[in-house]
Amino acid sequence: METSDGQIIFSRLAISSHIARMNPGCGLLGSSTFEEAKINEWMTWCSGTYLPKVKEAIYAILGQGDKVDKKKFEEGVKYAKEQAKVLNTALKGKQFLVGSNLTLADLYLANSLTLSFQTIFDAGFRKAMSDLAKWFETITSNSAYVKRFGVI
Repeated sequence: METSDGQIIFSRLAISSHIARMNPGCGLLGSSTFEEAKINEWMTWCSGTYLPKVKEAIYAILGQGDKVDKKKFEEGVKYAKEQAKVLNTALKGKQFLVGSNLTLADLYLANSLTLSFQTIFDAGFRKAMSDLAKWFETITSNSAYVKRFGVI
């Protein structure tokens, strides 16, 4: 992204945070510095830990690449499901990941988890991860999400 003064921001995480900071009234960075830190923590976990470890599985399912490495595929699926359990626990009794309102963490993670929900998390798994599934459905059907990312 190029800013109005010609500076460049490359990472999806940094761009998202920058836009949210430019619009403080939107509440996407939470209601306190602690909430902002938790939002950053979730987004960093997603981009630095979750996505790199599940991409092999998702790429294989989508038919990307020349050869499927069965071991990496199985490890990716297993890891995605293990981390879904972590998210399900974090969302227990909550509507949003951080605080009591929609934040950048919800938008960022829901968008990042879309392919996992479309390819790895089948109906039976979603039923077992009911808090995560409900959260995903709530976020991806939110008008702000649909306007930005489209219908899932």
